[in-house]
Amino acid sequence: MCPLTIEKPRLPKALAYPLKTSLLEACLASIELSAEPLLRYWTPQGGGSILEAHYWLPNQNVSHTRVYIRAGSLPREQVRGARELLEGEGLPSLAAWLSLLENLPANAAILAKEPWFEARFREGKLFIRSRPAVPKPAAAA
Repeated sequence: MCPLTIEKPRLPKALAYPLKTSLLEACLASIELSAEPLLRYWTPQGGGSILEAHYWLPNQNVSHTRVYIRAGSLPREQVRGARELLEGEGLPSLAAWLSLLENLPANAAILAKEPWFEARFREGKLFIRSRPAVPKPAAAA
């Protein structure tokens, strides 16, 4: 796996990041990601988006596949619940999505359609959507 490049700006005291970098690193290592990962922490203007990923194929400017990941901040009082949902649902779903993409042939049509993944935290729940869609991971027994 390529090393994870991280950009993490400081936040006002009222905000915090639900995603722990170490959890994302473990998630990426579990699937043996071959694409170069870039993690950028940010504060979404509309709120709620706590994990996004975009899978980018090589192009005329960059000769390798990349995964651009954004981890959003939330009000501090929402972080614990969001972190638990990210760990239990969000990161396993991200891993399943990335595994699906990494196992496709290089000429698969879906790879040319700018694959994306998003996990939004709203009203105590995590909402996940992606292109291509991936089945929800089975709950651990």
